[in-house]
Amino acid sequence: MARKISRRKFLGLAGMSAVGVLAASIFIEPLAGYWRRLWGVLSRMPYLKPVTPAPEVSGQSVVFRVDGVAKPAWETPHHTGVDALLTLMGEKGLKFFRSPSETTTSGPEGIVASNDVVLLKVNSQWKQRGMTNTDVIRGLIQRIVDHPDGFTGEVVVVENGQEQDYLDSVDENNDDAPDHDQSVAKVVAGFPDDQGYRVSIYNWRLVGRTAVEEWDAGDGRDGYVLAGEYPLNYPKFTTTRGTRISLRRGVWNGKGYDSSRLKFLNVPVLKAHTIMGMTGAVKHYAGVMSRFVGEYEPGDDWNYHDNFYREWKGRPAGLLGRLMALRFPDLNILDAIYVSPHSNWAAFYDETPRVGALLASADPIALDYTAARDILFPLTKEHGSGRAAWSDPDIGSVLRRYLLAAQTHLLEAGHQVRLGEENVALHLSSL
Repeated sequence: MARKISRRKFLGLAGMSAVGVLAASIFIEPLAGYWRRLWGVLSRMPYLKPVTPAPEVSGQSVVFRVDGVAKPAWETPHHTGVDALLTLMGEKGLKFFRSPSETTTSGPEGIVASNDVVLLKVNSQWKQRGMTNTDVIRGLIQRIVDHPDGFTGEVVVVENGQEQDYLDSVDENNDDAPDHDQSVAKVVAGFPDDQGYRVSIYNWRLVGRTAVEEWDAGDGRDGYVLAGEYPLNYPKFTTTRGTRISLRRGVWNGKGYDSSRLKFLNVPVLKAHTIMGMTGAVKHYAGVMSRFVGEYEPGDDWNYHDNFYREWKGRPAGLLGRLMALRFPDLNILDAIYVSPHSNWAAFYDETPRVGALLASADPIALDYTAARDILFPLTKEHGSGRAAWSDPDIGSVLRRYLLAAQTHLLEAGHQVRLGEENVALHLSSL
């Protein structure tokens, strides 16, 4: 026979239960989240995984590096480091300009044609030294609009800072001026339409929560197109000049796509990363996608990093490689003028040493491997970073794991990308 519980005792038990639930919500849930994040950190640490050999790929990838890049002269819009890098590339066979005229920097097999639509992807998610150097952006745009055949195309600076960005920051930009007021937006404004320039900026973050269909499906909106399971997606958008672009398929003319006219220049800043060990050409592609369309759930903004190097929610490792395969960069230019060796979310002026280097390659994997081995990893050791080994590409670090995972997908997509010292031909120049 069931015992009868008095009303007072019942209310007491109910109160104790409520207190227990409240305590669980205050202490247990955050504690569970803490342990989840701690395990995430531990699982990313080097040496916990064996060194996985890189896939065998014939030939070598070429990486270009210019050292001794000086602060630019303000009386000219050109950048001596950018100019030296394009010259070094041309001397070694990679021409920046596509032109019937054969010069040091131009030729029939060059990259940028005179009527191309050039997307210049920068990193402006973070402020101060955490963003791509705006002097480099200015100098690169100037070289494009100075195309030897005359430039009739467009240059569009693009970025998705997810929930934040500093594209129009007024005072905390990565440049060499003492007042740091040269934002990305200010650089673009320095190429006005009324002087014949065709340069604009498009902030992908502003359409990052809009899921859309492609142009040929009759959807005229700007937004992000799903390319598979979350979070694989890409932007489609309309420039200020009315040009309609699908990052994956090319320039839309109302009837079809011209993929060959769309050129993608990947221009990140080199720095340590608190989760992935390094930001470079490959990690930079996280600012191409949106986290907020598809099957987004709160918490995915942390966990989706795991999919860069391991299986996540049933998705195979190598998200960054799958993203890159949607629109493989025509050229990667890595800004290593100021390089933060500290594994934090920002790169402050007084904590970021000046290295004075610019690197480039058509192969983003080889570029990141070389930059990590020769610049970032030694710098993190020199500055006593507790996570220096996270940026070592020759051990079982998370950096090596996500480069290998990306490489696997890119090789499957037909791109000859390489990892390892023996697979890279490095060309050096110094100013």
